[in-house]
Amino acid sequence: MIRKTTLTLGSLICSVFFLTMYSLATADAVPKFTIYTENYKPYNFEKDGKIQGIAVELLTQMLEKAGSSQTLADIKLVPWARGYDAVQKNEKTLLFSITRTEEREDLFKWVCPIKTITEELWALKPIFVGRQHNILKTLIAK
Repeated sequence: MIRKTTLTLGSLICSVFFLTMYSLATADAVPKFTIYTENYKPYNFEKDGKIQGIAVELLTQMLEKAGSSQTLADIKLVPWARGYDAVQKNEKTLLFSITRTEEREDLFKWVCPIKTITEELWALKPIFVGRQHNILKTLIAK
């Protein structure tokens, strides 16, 4: 018999857009952002020289609805560490998609969730994994 064990990482883990210092919709003109993303299929990736994906489509729609002049051409596909570093050091910088964690909660202005992630581990009935940190100990034969 197979038993399903659901492990939730943190209280809320989801991929989200976030901004530093400003929100997209302001009473005045919409500010221009430096926009970064990484290669993370199916949310954001490059194909045939064009950045695309679920999150890319969502962001471009948000920019359009906010009255921004920015487009797909303004999105820079960079390694994760470079985008994460840039968004922490520079104002008016946007990074998407990112996992929302307790440690990052107060660092950024979170705009909207894209997907809630639940990780599952399947095992035969006799195997019981009590806590997340016991997984390797339980599954590796001695």
